[in-house]
Amino acid sequence: MKEGGPFEGYRPIFQVDNVGPHQDKQCSNFVINHCQEKGWAWEPQGPQMPHINVLDLSVFPAMSRRHSHMVRSLHGTRVVNEEDEIWASAVRVWDAFLSEWNTE
Repeated sequence: MKEGGPFEGYRPIFQVDNVGPHQDKQCSNFVINHCQEKGWAWEPQGPQMPHINVLDLSVFPAMSRRHSHMVRSLHGTRVVNEEDEIWASAVRVWDAFLSEWNTE
């Protein structure tokens, strides 16, 4: 990367998990062209590859379970939340993760 920096000589590899919502043509074309210009690698992975993406292995499933539990505790049943409620719930779950992982 930066000349003289700790990662000099390394080649960045950009990956996406290739699930449907992440297959936006405009975004993909931009990233592919940008990587080609910089000499970086573009290596999309298959969706849900926990051996490559730790978020697929633990974080996303845990967030999904916690969000579902939170919705049931607030509404007493499974409901489709409004977008702002989903985001607020995701932030609460993420903040809870951070506080659990922060052992300092």
